[in-house]
Amino acid sequence: MMGNNVGDITIGDNRITVTIGNTSFDLSVPGVSDLGIDPSAPNFHNYGDIHILGPTGHFNGVGLLYENLTEQPAPSDFRTNTSGDIKKDGETSKIFLGTVRSYKNAQELSVVNVTLDDHWLDPGIVTRTIREVDGQYVIITMGIGNGALPTLNDLFSGPLWRSEADALARETIYEEANGQYRPDPRQSDDGSEEENDTQSLEEWLKEN
Repeated sequence: MMGNNVGDITIGDNRITVTIGNTSFDLSVPGVSDLGIDPSAPNFHNYGDIHILGPTGHFNGVGLLYENLTEQPAPSDFRTNTSGDIKKDGETSKIFLGTVRSYKNAQELSVVNVTLDDHWLDPGIVTRTIREVDGQYVIITMGIGNGALPTLNDLFSGPLWRSEADALARETIYEEANGQYRPDPRQSDDGSEEENDTQSLEEWLKEN
């Protein structure tokens, strides 16, 4: 389930607007307007892919899926040092191609990765967003940039992010089968982040 017309990313003042289908939302990305991404440049590239995570009935809601996404915002198979967990906006991950800085928006179940200047594909942006479509959880990945090797980037982005989606689904199903649970992050009463400590469904139900 893939395509190159799943959405659009536009750059504003320290934020980007992500459009998926008929809906749009903003993500705060400090410094994004200084990246210099130019849609008219010959090396400009953009891509969009939708990958199925699985039927909604295979997951205990979206909370743990999204938490695991924030723990793997960048390609996990290519990390060389940091875990990349987005415990706070601006965390960095060092991967094979260079460093990315990541931000999150729990209300939109979305993360955004921004290349730093040591990255081979800098300047570039990738957004990853979880949505429910026709009884399935899917992850929508979109990227834009003016980095080197735009043709290869477009060619390999689909298989790369498909592998990441498969790993995300497998990890979440395994953890839920072993009692882990997270509430939907969009339904936090006070707007604060949920606790990251491992908690079983039984424990959570007792507390709530």
